[in-house]
Amino acid sequence: MANRVFDTVGQVWAAGLCMGCGVCAVVCPTEAIRIELDPRRGVHSPGVDLHRCTGCGRCVDVCPGTDVQFDELEGAFHDGEHRGRRLGTFNECYVGYATDRSVRHDGASGGLATALLCQVLESRRIDGALVLGMSEGCPPRTRSILAEDASTIRKASGSKYCSAAIHEGLGQLLEREGRYAVVGLPCHLHAIRKLEMMDAEVKEKIALHVGLFCANNNSYNGTEYFLAGRRIRADRVRAIRYRDGGWPGKISVELTSGDVRSFPRATTETKWYRKALFTSAFHYDFAVRRCLLCPDQTAELADVSLGDPWLEEYKATDSIGHSVAIARNRVGQGALLAARDAGAIHLDPFPVAKARRAQNYRFKETVGSRLWLRRKVGFPFPTYGSRPLAVHWRAILSSLRYLPSYVSHHRWAWPLIRAIALAHYVQREFLRWLKVPIRAVLRGLRLRTVSSEGAE
Repeated sequence: MANRVFDTVGQVWAAGLCMGCGVCAVVCPTEAIRIELDPRRGVHSPGVDLHRCTGCGRCVDVCPGTDVQFDELEGAFHDGEHRGRRLGTFNECYVGYATDRSVRHDGASGGLATALLCQVLESRRIDGALVLGMSEGCPPRTRSILAEDASTIRKASGSKYCSAAIHEGLGQLLEREGRYAVVGLPCHLHAIRKLEMMDAEVKEKIALHVGLFCANNNSYNGTEYFLAGRRIRADRVRAIRYRDGGWPGKISVELTSGDVRSFPRATTETKWYRKALFTSAFHYDFAVRRCLLCPDQTAELADVSLGDPWLEEYKATDSIGHSVAIARNRVGQGALLAARDAGAIHLDPFPVAKARRAQNYRFKETVGSRLWLRRKVGFPFPTYGSRPLAVHWRAILSSLRYLPSYVSHHRWAWPLIRAIALAHYVQREFLRWLKVPIRAVLRGLRLRTVSSEGAE
């Protein structure tokens, strides 16, 4: 592992490198760390009781915010035959879906994660699964669950575009006997893999790692900002599903009055200004700051990685969902093929060329420029071993679009953030429209040049 720069995760949080995964609280031998929701920033944060802290440094050693040594971790856990810049190490790529139509419909994209977990559980290869659900409080919050039956796994299905800590469920997993699966975002799996490097018993206890593609996660403030744009106060919300009703899904909000309201996502929204505000809330302006510095979009340290196939052929015809599945080692591939053979999921081979185009990878591919910018202004930054991270001046300029994420916890700034989001959308659409006639002119000039050369 990398040399330790911080003494406690409290310092990591103060440096802006904490993503709120919560794993540090699980490994602290003196229970000096408490994970709480910061009500102002809308993210989970670690509080360190310095009177109980012994300075052992285990919390920092397991923290994915300070460093992720991809080469070392992949060498320890993966045996994939192929390696790609976007996809990481892997054996095979598939596209598929849950054969149970209700599971497929309720999942974020094809229900593959839910169906896979249920099949592995029902075949008794695991005793439970660490999953992330939503509370039914007011307002609703994420909560990690150690699910020991299929109905609990199904209830936790679907994406959560808000702060997600897994310490509660992970703590229960480590206290119990048996073998378990874990489902998480790339940062969750970064921390769990680092923990497995530290503790062989944990490595034996976790039988399957299912990773979810992730461009970035968001604070709860992003959800509140989105709801405010729809004239809904967060304290009137009893339950929320960020992707409900098939694929690509809608945001479904159940109010304390019992009413249920649904809103399109950006991919299906027809009004341009609402599309702009959706991307403002869930892509640009309320991102967890540490997410801006992460190069891992496809959960490269998982056994199986799952995500949406954002290709035109699916967007034009698919209303219930497919999942891209990347098997990264024998464990992951074995789990997928066993679930297929049991009839729980449908799988087709997926060309690697398509997998490389299945998502917009630009945000993650430009992380080197954001890291460079962070170093230049003197802020602490994470390290990724020998992983190459390119720096481009255009990406440095585009990084400025994410500056509102550093001030969006101030609610007084929301009207300005909204105005910036609308202006950015108009500018982007204008430039996209402008490219059409420019390309037509250049094409005409090339044809004229070729014709002239032919005549000569």
